[in-house]
Amino acid sequence: MGMLSKTNPDLTVRGDTSLVDTDEYRDVLAAIVAGHRTREQIADHLGIPLHPVFGHAGLHTLLRATVSFDHTYEQVVDAQSHYLPTKAGRARAASNH
Repeated sequence: MGMLSKTNPDLTVRGDTSLVDTDEYRDVLAAIVAGHRTREQIADHLGIPLHPVFGHAGLHTLLRATVSFDHTYEQVVDAQSHYLPTKAGRARAASNH
């Protein structure tokens, strides 16, 4: 069971960090922060569907903190790195398109 995100109650944090516990993912995070890749390029590079998390402004702040080591990588992963939209969040996102 995920814990509610404090920054957005429509997002929950997933405990599975298998994707993010890789050097490749860290390199991709650094590329996002440096602005070298678009959200689409990141998703394609990782071989995953484009996820709303890549558009979440708070995530970019966390990624910057990760890359600059203001927070440990593990703290960021634990706190916010994987979001699963709740039903309410999915419904709202669908109505916005």
